[in-house]
Amino acid sequence: MSGLQTLFRNDFPDQQQLLLKLLGDVEALYRGEWQQWQRCQVAYHNINHIHAVTMVAMQIYAGECERYQRAVRTDQIKVLAAAALFHDCGYLKAVGDDSKGSGGQYTFEHVERSQRLVWDYLKTQQGWTQSERRAVVAAIGKTKIVNVDEQQHLAEPVFADLGDMLASADLLAQVADENYLDRLPLLYILSATGFCLGCKNLEGARTLCSAILVSNRVHVCSSC
Repeated sequence: MSGLQTLFRNDFPDQQQLLLKLLGDVEALYRGEWQQWQRCQVAYHNINHIHAVTMVAMQIYAGECERYQRAVRTDQIKVLAAAALFHDCGYLKAVGDDSKGSGGQYTFEHVERSQRLVWDYLKTQQGWTQSERRAVVAAIGKTKIVNVDEQQHLAEPVFADLGDMLASADLLAQVADENYLDRLPLLYILSATGFCLGCKNLEGARTLCSAILVSNRVHVCSSC
């Protein structure tokens, strides 16, 4: 049993089956088992990152409930879990996408791509209201480095804090990784044409800080 499955069983027993369904669907997506999408090819934002972020997000929520002696709300936990599990699926390449790169070329639009994918997915799932779907989209929007509040109005007040939990989990899960420094080159690779976010060739790679993400010099190298 994985760490996430154990967390679902111990901390969210009433929502366990719903959470396991979401987890199973996302894992199948990343393996390339959805008809419209290729398997995950990016080296950093893979299923391990998704597991780590979801684990931290759920722990933050559980801690908030314990601290303020609040009961777990099914609508909140399903929104947070869906947002965490799907927040980086925008790096996946669609079937038929033969563009160069492993998916890193979608860095600057991956949030919007993730939002569209999860919206379409949730419309096919029973038991999801429109307000819950909109809250998932808004929470994923919080993981964007710039203009993070532009879609927060989509979430009703009961879901308002979930985006902040997810954004915090996204960062905490990365820096808490004991191999974080070793894995940084998977994010930022210096190539002959600039800072490449797409290729997997680590020869001569340099570790760069995340501030590079907002630089207009970031692009995909010719080999991608």
